[in-house]
Amino acid sequence: MRSPVIDDIHSVLNAPNSVADDIALMHAKSRQEMEAVTQIDFETLGREPEKTDDDVMGYPHGRPRKKKKARISRHNIEYPQLPAAFVRQVAHTAMQTTGFVNQRISADTLEALTQASDWYFEQLGDDLAAYANHANRRTIEERDVITLMNR
Repeated sequence: MRSPVIDDIHSVLNAPNSVADDIALMHAKSRQEMEAVTQIDFETLGREPEKTDDDVMGYPHGRPRKKKKARISRHNIEYPQLPAAFVRQVAHTAMQTTGFVNQRISADTLEALTQASDWYFEQLGDDLAAYANHANRRTIEERDVITLMNR
């Protein structure tokens, strides 16, 4: 006659091991995925991947992003735009010093201020280059900036 403890031990030892089965299943899946990735489908090679139809807030491929325009100077040099947050902060500070407190700035006004600041800094660079050229130099020095700001 067998003891009930031995029967319990045998049932535990002979029970299917779910962790080992899960690990083996993961290895098999990863092997299949790697084989699928490494196979080349010559029919779709070079085409754009098909986008899924997961609607994000009513847009089929997510929210459309605004395309940034490349800013190009008069000398055909691309340059970055001043951040809109900085332009807004300067405008708010200027309005507070003149007595306009908590005034809102519309998007059109902010765009116009950003464009005007771009033009200002481009003109500033041209003037500094003219000062350096007048002194037969290729380097803009501190005294050029001081002279321009005193003008």
